[in-house]
Amino acid sequence: MEAITFFKVDKYEYTKTHIFDVSTSPRPHFCMGLLLEGSADITDSENGNHIHLEKGDIIFVPINSTYVSKWVASPRATYISLHFILEIPSPFSRQHSFRIQKVSCGENFEKIRDNYEFILNNYENDYPGELSSMSKFYEILSDVYPNLDAKNETVLNDRIMPAVNYIERNYSEDVSVDFLAGLCNMSTSRFFPNFKKHMGETPVEYINDVRVSKAITLMYDNNLSIEQISEMAGFKSSIYFRKVFKKKTGKTPTQYKKTSMEL
Repeated sequence: MEAITFFKVDKYEYTKTHIFDVSTSPRPHFCMGLLLEGSADITDSENGNHIHLEKGDIIFVPINSTYVSKWVASPRATYISLHFILEIPSPFSRQHSFRIQKVSCGENFEKIRDNYEFILNNYENDYPGELSSMSKFYEILSDVYPNLDAKNETVLNDRIMPAVNYIERNYSEDVSVDFLAGLCNMSTSRFFPNFKKHMGETPVEYINDVRVSKAITLMYDNNLSIEQISEMAGFKSSIYFRKVFKKKTGKTPTQYKKTSMEL
């Protein structure tokens, strides 16, 4: 089973209509939000699709998605959201082309709601609570996954997997394209276009994506400064970190921290 490299759970409650716009800020992690009260409408910025949610619906938001969500209170809009990244290879890794979509709990609503609430109440309590919460999380995934549709089945090319694995595990190190090409037994001139073809971005862009995702996980430690987060995520300059972060998310690190867990 794939290891979780990032996980967060939060509960949100709005007493009036609330709009969250990340149409220009790709999500740095997966999200699964269970609507408990009210209703919501999600507009996928990529294709313009509109998704309407009612109580008992889960909205599944893949990593790198852009969208606008509108939460309608009646008298409240309440949801619990799980945010996560799993190690590759995994259906829930950055390379799998899922779309934003709704999954209805149906007859499983009470069981899934109880699992969400268990995670919310126990994940940060202690180590046994964390372990039990992860068991509930994987149970939710097992319910949701069979109902998901992918834009296409993205299969990573075996030739570039050594480079992808290395980046995921050694993002904080200085990583050159020449070194990554060597891991894949390719010349740099052959490796670069192969990597971009299969990953949809250059090796440097992918490294920065992984580092930004790591930086976001570090932001929830209020004792860390932006400079410390920048260094721990592998950026050698906090100025460059801020530049890359804003390009990726549309916000400064400070701005993003205030709203990053919403849906």
